[in-house]
Amino acid sequence: MHLMHRSYSVQEAVSETIDEMHFLHLPLQEDLINYSALARFIKPAVERKTGEEVGLEAIIMTLRKKSAEFGSKRRLDVFEAFKNAQVFLTTGMSLVRIAKTPETRKKLLEFQEKAYAMPGEQMFFIQQNEEISAIAPSKRIGELLSELGGQHVLSKSPKLALVTLIFSEKHLDAVGCIEQVGRQFADLNVSIAEIFSSHAKISAAFDETQAARVYEKFSKAIASSGEIAEMQPIVQEKA
Repeated sequence: MHLMHRSYSVQEAVSETIDEMHFLHLPLQEDLINYSALARFIKPAVERKTGEEVGLEAIIMTLRKKSAEFGSKRRLDVFEAFKNAQVFLTTGMSLVRIAKTPETRKKLLEFQEKAYAMPGEQMFFIQQNEEISAIAPSKRIGELLSELGGQHVLSKSPKLALVTLIFSEKHLDAVGCIEQVGRQFADLNVSIAEIFSSHAKISAAFDETQAARVYEKFSKAIASSGEIAEMQPIVQEKA
């Protein structure tokens, strides 16, 4: 049996390559790109998709069209959302992932009932189909592990910090907020142990030794978002 490979046009190959490179979207949207340099950079990827040699001029022409497309459709809502966000940092946290079984669910429910009686402590329980993640102060995670008797524990991540961003109600539908959070960690080369969101919050757990760097990074991101949002009015999407 032979697998059929998709045949790409130059326009399709360039468009898909750019769509995969999220870090280029804003520069293209704001026409801040050197098209010749970018064309040379993505040329190998484009040629792998088309299966043939592609001239730089053809790539540049498609990039200009892509830039115009971003300019007419992309919005700066994410910067509006970030400029009004508040950032909070909590240290001394731990994360444990537990296999989801009737037994562990019962013990977790009992533990949650006790947790609700501990005012002022941040605890989060994230359920998925096959596992449950618990993020809480390290002391409480130790108590939870004792109650579980070490059974059904998939992984443990101690000594974590938790950064939480709280957004204004009017920006809850802003596109790209979680991506923007992830980008801050990527810029610092810091891994995210767990990321989750609620009504108006996005939280991420990470190595506690990086707490100061992460807090400073998000503080600067919030400040610079205000500057970016003021540089250019939000472009309304065309009907």
